[in-house]
Amino acid sequence: MSRKGALWAMLMVIALIIMLYIMGATNWGHQDMVSLGKPLREVAYPFQQGVTVITDGLKDFFGYFKNNENLRAENEKLQAQLDAQKGSLLELKETRAENQRLNELLEYKKSNVNQYNLELAKVIGRNPSNWYQTIIINVGSGDGIKIDMPVVTALGLVGRVVAVTAHTAEVHLLVDNESAVGARILETRDTPGVVEGDGQSNTLEMIHLPHDEAIAAGQTIITSGFSSIFPKGLPIGMVREVNLEPNGLTQTAVIEPFVDFSRLEEVMVIRQVLAVDSSEASVNPDDGAEGGTQP
Repeated sequence: MSRKGALWAMLMVIALIIMLYIMGATNWGHQDMVSLGKPLREVAYPFQQGVTVITDGLKDFFGYFKNNENLRAENEKLQAQLDAQKGSLLELKETRAENQRLNELLEYKKSNVNQYNLELAKVIGRNPSNWYQTIIINVGSGDGIKIDMPVVTALGLVGRVVAVTAHTAEVHLLVDNESAVGARILETRDTPGVVEGDGQSNTLEMIHLPHDEAIAAGQTIITSGFSSIFPKGLPIGMVREVNLEPNGLTQTAVIEPFVDFSRLEEVMVIRQVLAVDSSEASVNPDDGAEGGTQP
């Protein structure tokens, strides 16, 4: 068969397929369909099958992209829900942690209600150039806060107030290298040293210890109370190691503070010492408070 004849044959088959489709779509008489349609269908069957395969393939091809788009949209929706749940979980953990810290502070305040007049405060700022130098808290002169009042947490001594405004106060941290506080060893009740900070880390040093002073790792260091600022007995930290100075006359103890100064979020200001142990001196911060750093 010539190419021209083959082309005409294909056109006729296509025309027959179209005619069959129209007959079915227009509900042509059933008997007419039976008499005419059978031979035509036999002729057109291979071509119809090929058209069906192509049509199904095109459906699958475009359906893949449609399904893929639906899956992508569903995935984005699920990811958004997962992110929201993660955020809610983090908020819940933060709330629980904050509640635990506040409960510890309130318990400390309750257990010391007869000894200290305490003002709860939130840390709202830090010195960006030196993280271990000062913090800003959200209470000030309007709340009865004054310069040189001690600042603590439920774990121990934090520092002292060095500046106030009506609603805020600046606290000089104990770990700063310009801070110092007179200290003693809890276990032996000796009061031979001064605790200072290095200003660069969460560690302290107890200096000016006599070379024969019985101090060892694991002992607890507290404030001595020989000060117009810090009352006696406030926990400072635990001895980590003891080193003899090159002069051989004194030794220095490295102290691990009980307070984590890098993670301060809430503190308490001792506005007044209500009870003083008569066996040792401890001065109310309101009485005779001095402006400089005191041991």
